[in-house]
Amino acid sequence: MTDGRTTLYLTSLHVGSLIVESPLWETLYLPEFSLRGSTVLDIGAGCGETAHFFFKHSASKVVCVESDKEACALLRKNASINGWNVEIFGEPFRPNHLSISHDFMKMDIEGGETELLSESVRKVKPCRMELHEKFIGHLSYVQIIKKFRLKHIGDMVWGAD
Repeated sequence: MTDGRTTLYLTSLHVGSLIVESPLWETLYLPEFSLRGSTVLDIGAGCGETAHFFFKHSASKVVCVESDKEACALLRKNASINGWNVEIFGEPFRPNHLSISHDFMKMDIEGGETELLSESVRKVKPCRMELHEKFIGHLSYVQIIKKFRLKHIGDMVWGAD
């Protein structure tokens, strides 16, 4: 995919997600404050489609966590050809990723969000999280919302500012 300035290499799964979900990102994935000059922690970064989105909204750095090897390889390629200021962790999300310096977090990792229930995670910075009740179960879903006092943003997205 190219928009005249940015080229993105994507898996077929991520092409579908980009087509269906990206029109909603303006409403669902942006905090109430400007991202200008900020660092975004992008958990479930895919091939870099959300990193691209955050750079378009003036983030200065995106720290990407992505466990899918194919998506991560394309993320590295996209970062290189587009000259992005990124740090990439090609591994599953773990609570220690939250200690990486960041101003805002986006999390979309079907089922992996239960890691937030770890006793080592006491709070989160401003964020937007897709919570997937069908993967984590109702009890974990409710516990995450209560633990971090998340507010419903829309669809499956919850957030804290």
